[in-house]
Amino acid sequence: MEGFSLYRRLREIEPAVIYQRVACGYSGVCAYYATRRSVPLIWHVAHDTDVTPRSLVSERNIVRQRIEKRAVEYAARNATAIVAQTRHQAELLERYYGRTAAAVIPNFHPPAAEIIDKSGPLTVVWIANLKPGSSRAFVRLAAKFSARGDVRFIMVGAPAAKMAAAAWREP
Repeated sequence: MEGFSLYRRLREIEPAVIYQRVACGYSGVCAYYATRRSVPLIWHVAHDTDVTPRSLVSERNIVRQRIEKRAVEYAARNATAIVAQTRHQAELLERYYGRTAAAVIPNFHPPAAEIIDKSGPLTVVWIANLKPGSSRAFVRLAAKFSARGDVRFIMVGAPAAKMAAAAWREP
């Protein structure tokens, strides 16, 4: 349903150009709008899986995965220009979608200057808004590893807006 809201909002805004990054259902909505309104769409690939035939996020239900992937494929075929982050992504784009990247622009974050010490326990960090459903999954995962001394779990985030006013506690 969010796709309909996005499409309505694009119609209200009437953008001259759309820049969209990351493969998701919104990619297809933006491509659909851009195609219908003759608006240039610049789609920026964020991950190798954005430009491969396999599904995007494995923990979602299979129907949603397939619908979302079809929307991404529609965007890959209909974007005015596609920007990749790596030469490899540009090659995947060409192999699977027959499209040539307009540009390859790597992320601007520089490589770490320091040497990272990986001798301690494996640390799994959850950084997100704390929502009952998603954060419970993280807590269950941490519980499964609680007997192991070589793995630690850290949760960082703020309560979701609706829960901020309530005295919400994780069970």
